[in-house]
Amino acid sequence: MGFFAKSVGEYQSSVEFYNWEFKPALSERHAFKVKNILFYGISDEDHVDLSEVIAPDGYGDGRFFMELEGSGVAITAIEIRGYCKGKNILWNTIPGDGVPSIAVLDKSRRILNSPSGSVNIPVSGDSGFDLYVSVPETIPSEDFLFEAILWLSNGGKISFPVQKKEIYRFPLNVKECTVLGIGVKDYVSNSEELKKDLKPDLQLKLTVEGNGIITGIELYSGNNSLVNWNTYFGDGHPVIAVTDESGEILSAYDGSLCLKVCGCKVFELWCY
Repeated sequence: MGFFAKSVGEYQSSVEFYNWEFKPALSERHAFKVKNILFYGISDEDHVDLSEVIAPDGYGDGRFFMELEGSGVAITAIEIRGYCKGKNILWNTIPGDGVPSIAVLDKSRRILNSPSGSVNIPVSGDSGFDLYVSVPETIPSEDFLFEAILWLSNGGKISFPVQKKEIYRFPLNVKECTVLGIGVKDYVSNSEELKKDLKPDLQLKLTVEGNGIITGIELYSGNNSLVNWNTYFGDGHPVIAVTDESGEILSAYDGSLCLKVCGCKVFELWCY
């Protein structure tokens, strides 16, 4: 069995080809069996970023779950590979290869990785582990197929296909967010306060649908990801004023939000 790879998380498949032979795990005294590996979708938990370090990046991680059965065997490394339309993506627990890490958690929600990201996980009886990976934006919208590779302390390697069983559903969906240009109203200035500067603001139209509560909004410039506006007071970024279609301000005095949505709602966003 072969595999295309290079030392980044997402890559095109026209690169070096590695030919790895998979040895079956030993049975009898050192028994090991993969019962199931599932991809649950993008969770609201954050354990890793797109580096080899086990550290959060502020975004929800992709969650996998593996159900195992074993005796006298430990997992010494894990790799997850994704394939879709000529693109491949890779995560693993192997330090020093430049590949984004996998956080491994047991049923008590304890992270089992060492500080370097490596693992050595004994398997005894029926065991279940959650695997969390930092997911590029291309993953949720594309039909990736996943495969997991387990390295074992008895010298074996097991390749196992991942089944999809997405359990996460976002209660609110953004139907539209459109830049309308410079508007005719003035709510904000280049500060965190809801304070006018006698200049018309940039106006956006946001349409959301579902049932939930919006507690914050953040906007990034398409040309510069470091330029952003938000509703989080105290982080130094200019505030976004949120109004309804009639122009009534829905933001709190400090710019923060708590907007209940039931059905389809239209909001107007105003930025410096």
